[in-house]
Amino acid sequence: DVKIMAAPTHAASNPIAILPNCAATRHAPFTLAGTGAHVIASLPHGPQPLALVPIRFGNLARPRDFEALLQTARTIGDAARGQIALEIIEVPREILASRLADIAMRFAALVRSVAFELPTADPAFAALLPASTRLATIPAGLLQDAKGALAPAAGRLAETLKSRQCRLIVKEVAAAADLPALKAAGIRMIAGATA
Repeated sequence: DVKIMAAPTHAASNPIAILPNCAATRHAPFTLAGTGAHVIASLPHGPQPLALVPIRFGNLARPRDFEALLQTARTIGDAARGQIALEIIEVPREILASRLADIAMRFAALVRSVAFELPTADPAFAALLPASTRLATIPAGLLQDAKGALAPAAGRLAETLKSRQCRLIVKEVAAAADLPALKAAGIRMIAGATA
């Protein structure tokens, strides 16, 4: 099983907390810049849960904001490298591949992984992701056709990412009934399914 944790952010999308969540839905919110590193370090060893911390792409545009986020990640240290994945959300469709590569390179040594939220289910967009990208996310709604069924593009996207050794996390899955179709399309990492 893959457990994915989402983290709330404040209005400017500067990550200030994560919410660890296990199968028993125990919660332990904390701030990243203070005791967060201690709490992350004290989590059980072995297969560790992944803390997915969203950051809006727009908040990386100004160098000062970008540096502040880098500094926050640096203060967490080893705990961030072990369990935190930064999820760059609201990535525009017309983005340059070099911009994504720059973001991935600058955060790579500070966190376990850098994930990019895909703005489209078009497999061609996956070609823009840096070769080092091991996680990509996408809202479930972008994988559905007009009738709410899983679109054929979902399977093609999953295959494209798999060939790049990148896993796809589908977010905002509305119902557990959607899980079999997602798994049949080759998507194994799902966040937000409810019964």
